[in-house]
Amino acid sequence: MKAIVPNGIALKDFLPNHHYECRSGFCGQCKCRLVSGTIKLTQQPICELKTNEVLPCISIATSTVIIEY
Repeated sequence: MKAIVPNGIALKDFLPNHHYECRSGFCGQCKCRLVSGTIKLTQQPICELKTNEVLPCISIATSTVIIEY
Protein backbone atom coordinates (compact mmCIF):
# COMPACT_ATOMS: atom_id res chain seq x y z
CA MET A 1 0.00 0.00 0.00
CA LYS A 2 1.06 3.60 -0.52
CA ALA A 3 0.48 6.77 1.45
CA ILE A 4 0.92 10.39 0.41
CA VAL A 5 2.19 12.54 3.26
CA PRO A 6 2.06 16.36 3.05
CA ASN A 7 5.05 18.56 3.87
CA GLY A 8 5.61 19.07 7.60
CA ILE A 9 3.64 16.01 8.74
CA ALA A 10 4.99 13.00 10.67
CA LEU A 11 5.00 9.89 8.48
CA LYS A 12 3.71 7.73 11.34
CA ASP A 13 0.40 9.61 11.23
CA PHE A 14 -0.30 8.20 7.76
CA LEU A 15 0.11 4.51 8.53
CA PRO A 16 -3.30 3.22 9.60
CA ASN A 17 -3.30 0.17 11.87
CA HIS A 18 0.50 0.05 11.90
CA HIS A 19 1.74 -1.18 15.26
CA TYR A 20 4.95 0.34 16.55
CA GLU A 21 7.00 -1.25 19.27
CA CYS A 22 9.66 1.29 20.17
CA ARG A 23 8.64 4.54 18.41
CA SER A 24 12.28 5.64 18.58
CA GLY A 25 14.06 4.17 15.55
CA PHE A 26 15.34 1.16 17.47
CA CYS A 27 13.32 -1.90 16.42
CA GLY A 28 12.81 -1.16 12.71
CA GLN A 29 9.33 -2.66 12.76
CA CYS A 30 7.83 0.35 10.94
CA LYS A 31 10.31 0.34 8.00
CA CYS A 32 8.80 1.63 4.77
CA ARG A 33 10.11 2.42 1.31
CA LEU A 34 10.46 6.07 0.36
CA VAL A 35 9.04 6.27 -3.17
CA SER A 36 9.47 10.02 -3.59
CA GLY A 37 10.03 13.18 -1.59
CA THR A 38 12.34 14.12 1.25
CA ILE A 39 12.25 13.62 5.00
CA LYS A 40 14.09 14.77 8.10
CA LEU A 41 14.75 12.53 11.06
CA THR A 42 13.80 13.60 14.57
CA GLN A 43 16.68 11.45 15.85
CA GLN A 44 19.35 9.11 14.51
CA PRO A 45 17.98 5.59 13.85
CA ILE A 46 19.59 2.69 15.66
CA CYS A 47 18.38 -0.05 13.32
CA GLU A 48 20.03 -0.64 9.95
CA LEU A 49 18.35 0.85 6.88
CA LYS A 50 18.81 0.01 3.21
CA THR A 51 18.71 2.58 0.41
CA ASN A 52 15.30 4.31 0.26
CA GLU A 53 14.11 2.78 3.54
CA VAL A 54 12.71 5.13 6.17
CA LEU A 55 11.38 4.81 9.69
CA PRO A 56 8.04 6.63 9.94
CA CYS A 57 8.27 6.66 13.74
CA ILE A 58 11.09 9.24 13.58
CA SER A 59 10.50 10.88 10.17
CA ILE A 60 8.84 14.14 9.18
CA ALA A 61 8.10 15.02 5.55
CA THR A 62 10.06 18.02 4.23
CA SER A 63 8.22 17.87 0.91
CA THR A 64 5.23 15.92 -0.29
CA VAL A 65 6.27 12.32 0.35
CA ILE A 66 5.04 9.01 -1.01
CA ILE A 67 5.81 5.94 1.08
CA GLU A 68 5.09 2.30 0.39
CA TYR A 69 4.34 0.06 3.35
